[in-house]
Amino acid sequence: MGYKSTLKIGFLFTAILTPLLISDLLHPLMVAVVVFCGGIVLTYFIAVDYVKEQKIQEMALMIKSLENISKIRTKTEIMQTLALWGRALVAGTEYYTVFKDELIEDKWEKLINTYQDESEALIIEDKALIPPELTAVLFFPLIINEKLAAYLILASDEADRIKPYHIKLLEPLVKMAVNIMANEESQDSERLWEREILHIANRAREAYSPNMIGHGERVAKLAIKIARVLGLNTRELQELEYAALLHDIGQIEILYASLNVGDPDDQAVTWDYTDHPRLGAELFPANDDYMEIRRAILYHHEHYDGSGYPEGLSYTDIPLAARIIAVADAYDALTNLADAEERKTHAEALKLIKGQITSKFDPLVVVALEEVEEI
Repeated sequence: MGYKSTLKIGFLFTAILTPLLISDLLHPLMVAVVVFCGGIVLTYFIAVDYVKEQKIQEMALMIKSLENISKIRTKTEIMQTLALWGRALVAGTEYYTVFKDELIEDKWEKLINTYQDESEALIIEDKALIPPELTAVLFFPLIINEKLAAYLILASDEADRIKPYHIKLLEPLVKMAVNIMANEESQDSERLWEREILHIANRAREAYSPNMIGHGERVAKLAIKIARVLGLNTRELQELEYAALLHDIGQIEILYASLNVGDPDDQAVTWDYTDHPRLGAELFPANDDYMEIRRAILYHHEHYDGSGYPEGLSYTDIPLAARIIAVADAYDALTNLADAEERKTHAEALKLIKGQITSKFDPLVVVALEEVEEI
């Protein structure tokens, strides 16, 4: 019943009771009974409306929390967000999250060790297991791909604050978090597999020159470190890693063509070294999924002032991933690819690269290279 109906009942009750009281037609005992019953009725309807309003607020919070968690991908962020929304829904005092096999805070160690094999959510009020300042704990084990992966703890210092219905309230939220983490775990395994295949292919490409072995992997690692300083997101980091690892992949076609020069049975095309960015980019499918990788490989020899190749792009017309690879590539060339007597130290390489700021390299990327702690 809505508030309008409640008001109508209240007005009707008042309209009937008032004249009777004024006219002294009702016995005092009857008046007391009528007033008592009326109070009970009004209290009931007010309580029903309050409960409905509380349920609506909980549902609104639940919708917001589900929407919030659905946008997050890293496990740590998902767990922290899950705990924050759980605390809001339960109105708890504090929360704690931990992945299985991580270090556990002393105050929760006894509780988690006791219920470490539990697969169902529990409300725990055993004073021997929970911190003394708390009265109850809502304990949620998170099962990911049929394995216990983490624990969510929501605690309260108020009696009867945590109730069994809170488990049902939080179940959809926990289920969504578990599904997202399970999906990410599966995708992580696929990405690791794909990455290893790419590394194997790249090692085979580099095998033609002992000096080049490991170049792609070193450039990729440094490029990722620079990109993290610059705040690239997960998708951008993945695309950058693949592009950096395979930035010289086009050289294999140049090498193959050079091996067939002079063979009368093979109408081989000879390529110039400067063709390798284009040849490498063309090895990738020309669709949106690979577009940023293609562009990073195609433009990794463009110079910030427009003097590079293959198209003479300049400034921010050069994709950021390509500008990052250019710096990482130059650094590895100076510190690893050069002949032993010509190799530079980190400080020397950094000085040379800084000397080419605004001509070859993006100043922002060079500053990010300086901020990388371990290379």
